[in-house]
Amino acid sequence: EWFSEAQYVVPINADFTVVDLATGKSFNARRTVGSGHADCEPLTASDTAKMKEIWGGTLNWNKRSVLIKIGGRTIAASAAGMLHAGNDGAPGGTWTSWRSDNYGAGTNYDYIKGNDAHGHFDLHFYKSIGHSSGVENATHQKNVLKSAGK
Repeated sequence: EWFSEAQYVVPINADFTVVDLATGKSFNARRTVGSGHADCEPLTASDTAKMKEIWGGTLNWNKRSVLIKIGGRTIAASAAGMLHAGNDGAPGGTWTSWRSDNYGAGTNYDYIKGNDAHGHFDLHFYKSIGHSSGVENATHQKNVLKSAGK
């Protein structure tokens, strides 16, 4: 579960590999922020390109069943393929007048620079919740269970 275990196995600033369950393709990422679920960024421009390839060549909000490989462990998860709420041209954690995916002005959630990515993507685990809604997302939870083989 996210609150009792997964958030500690994948702590803020942890690097890991995301493996798409359907294709077996993978990319590397880092958890940069997030409390109800993990907010993550691709590590390099190559990782961003691989992420886009997995999501059909373009970033989108489609949710996919994934496996997270970290520290010798494999964890079931679900990822949305949209990088959002960031500005690669401004320091992470500071206020910026523009953020990706029409998020407008606010805190810049883009901490990794030079990765061809503006912002972060959502990574959900079993029993994780949306930041705004405070509830579990049914599609993400279904994907997590699929990743877990259930």
